[in-house]
Amino acid sequence: MKSLKLKSPAKINLYLRILRRRQDGYHDIVTLFEKIALFDEITICRGTARRAPTIKIICSDPRVPKGPKNLAYKAAKALLDYTGKRLSCRITIKKRIPVAGGLAGGSSNAAIALFGLNRLWKLGLGKKDLMAIGAKIGADVNFFLSGERFAIGTGRGEHCSPLHIKKALWHVLVSPSKGLSTKTIYEYWDNMHPRGKFALTAALSDVKIINQSIRSNDLTLLAKSLHNDLEQPAQAKDNIILRIKSSLKSCGATGVLMSGSGSAVFSIMPSRKEAIRVRQELARLKNGWHIFVARTC
Repeated sequence: MKSLKLKSPAKINLYLRILRRRQDGYHDIVTLFEKIALFDEITICRGTARRAPTIKIICSDPRVPKGPKNLAYKAAKALLDYTGKRLSCRITIKKRIPVAGGLAGGSSNAAIALFGLNRLWKLGLGKKDLMAIGAKIGADVNFFLSGERFAIGTGRGEHCSPLHIKKALWHVLVSPSKGLSTKTIYEYWDNMHPRGKFALTAALSDVKIINQSIRSNDLTLLAKSLHNDLEQPAQAKDNIILRIKSSLKSCGATGVLMSGSGSAVFSIMPSRKEAIRVRQELARLKNGWHIFVARTC
């Protein structure tokens, strides 16, 4: 086997609560991840032994870094460091997930690179090994490595507890052409909450309600229970978030929330038919936004 073609899914956060800022500058959070059927396409090719060890990244989106700052590159490098192997690869990323949209496209690419290279290079690493590596690359990487549709993330988000929910949700997802920096949005939150702390117990209680509302298909309760602490600082940084939310609501969408650190916003839809209707209405506004219909996957 010389190459692999794999799908790299996006995620949204149905809930995100910041508990505290840590001494290392990161933040402890409680979040509820949902994996959705919006995919990048990853093609991984083995390099020849003569050229090892080289890692080459090719990407369809010029905004994505191609060198050591790329998370898929970091994943490949981390695998080589972990195993001590001298191997090479070429990773081609066909982007569909909006960049800097709070949808974890880069983290997903890294997870798929870890999974794919482990197979292609015949390293034989188990999930535990891959997740130990993934936790050092990015906070969202382990959610994608977990293979779960829904999971609770704690710590920086790297500790995942699966929810084993069989239900699926429909969403309309709207992403403006301009993304937001995760680092900047967290800095805005820090400035707004210089002594901000929140109880872990209360956050887990909130997540439990969301979990139950999905299982019982109570979309009204689900819509009321969605929360993202980063939405307020993101709206302070760029009013595009409010504009998108307002447009979605004017089309009849409910459960409207920003994902992650933005700038993508999603809504909870009762069916694919309704999701398509809202997408068509939004498309008529011609705001230059990227609009997707996506389902839990």
